[in-house]
Amino acid sequence: MKKFIFSILAVLLPLSFSISNVNAHCEIPCGIDDDQLRTQLIAEHATTIEKSMKQIMALSKANPTNNNQMVRWVSNKENQ
Repeated sequence: MKKFIFSILAVLLPLSFSISNVNAHCEIPCGIDDDQLRTQLIAEHATTIEKSMKQIMALSKANPTNNNQMVRWVSNKENQ
């Protein structure tokens, strides 16, 4: 659980310094933007990144190294 919280903080902390102001997409709240859904997606991305990092470390220790699979995990991590 601590790793999960740390992963979320590691993603959100840099974002908090890069955002100068937040504006709604319209003047009337219509419910299109769902904060709970966004939070779930961020948590899902953090979990995916953590899993990717573990797989990359495991693949780099394997002998022989499966470079194709490692590139897939790196690409997956970077796309999140």
